[in-house]
Amino acid sequence: MWIRNTRGSVTVEPAKGDSLQVSAVKTYRSSDSSSVRLVAVPYEGGVAVCAVWGSDGACGPGQGDIQLRGGRHNDVTVDFTVRLPRNAGLGATTTVGDVHVAGARGPLEVHVVSGDVDVVTAKGPVKVELVNGDVRVRMEAFGDTGGVSASTINGSLTAELPARLDANVEATTVNGSITTDYPLTVNGKFAGRKLKGTLGRGGREVHLVTVNGSIKLKKAV
Repeated sequence: MWIRNTRGSVTVEPAKGDSLQVSAVKTYRSSDSSSVRLVAVPYEGGVAVCAVWGSDGACGPGQGDIQLRGGRHNDVTVDFTVRLPRNAGLGATTTVGDVHVAGARGPLEVHVVSGDVDVVTAKGPVKVELVNGDVRVRMEAFGDTGGVSASTINGSLTAELPARLDANVEATTVNGSITTDYPLTVNGKFAGRKLKGTLGRGGREVHLVTVNGSIKLKKAV
């Protein structure tokens, strides 16, 4: 499942059964709500649901071009709610808006230009990329060997991982602090800080990067 948006949030909740449900709510002040179309396009292995402003933008999986483009002078906002079946993977892209994922049991990939991201899943891999905003990634369990990759330029980053963890961990910030609940050493005091080490048997990759913000590596409870 892939959701592509330009202006608006994406909220993901666990479905009660095996059916996927997607709803979208448009809000606006002065623009014509019909100028934003909702499009569903099947692709191999899934379906993409997109909010398309004017004639700009294609609908499909992947990060794609998430600039404002046709929505630059359009005040329509589209907020998606997705009820995701167990073990289904999800990709979400938005230019301006928050992404919240709760109770997932499959791989996640999120791309946001401006907004906060808060995702919870029990299976990797997880990939989150932001420009402006805070990130929280919580792995309630690792049902596979998939890793975690999370980055933001302006914002803090929190990763909550299982207490017993086999992973190669690397975390870097230029302007900010790094704190960890795991037996890993943080190096650097003034010109950036970096954490790197192996937990347990290693293998799984955990990469956390921010430029302006702190990083917290916590044991999920």
